[in-house]
Amino acid sequence: MSSRSRASASLDSPLVERTLLLAGVTAERDGNLGAAQEAYEEALRQSPQSASAALALADASRRTGDAHALLRAYEHLAECPLGGGVPELFSLLRGDALGFANGGSPLGSAAYERALDHPTTSTAAAVALLAMPKRATNDEQCSIAEEVLGDAKP
Repeated sequence: MSSRSRASASLDSPLVERTLLLAGVTAERDGNLGAAQEAYEEALRQSPQSASAALALADASRRTGDAHALLRAYEHLAECPLGGGVPELFSLLRGDALGFANGGSPLGSAAYERALDHPTTSTAAAVALLAMPKRATNDEQCSIAEEVLGDAKP
């Protein structure tokens, strides 16, 4: 592959992502949230680490009431290299969404457990974990959550 071809290929992914995001925004302006959501889903498939695509998908899916798409968006955001506690915040939101969608599931407790990793989200995650049905958590998660609450500063 020539250097020109490699440079072109490396530009394709961001260009495709931006094109799909623009298509989504255009569909939203036209009042077609379903088409917007599809464009954002495709942008996320093309660029799995795109926080922009995941945020757009989260917003569109929240407005269309598509809980599964919202969960996918939160899952991507929880894995994005954003830093500063932002992934943990989205992990916390994913845990909340899973709790509402599934009535408390091990997937929700795993999301809350990840949110224990940052001081900004640890207290809320600990409370959420301890409030979950016992069948959705394990003893280690509850022990860590109790420890976080015991260490919390007033």
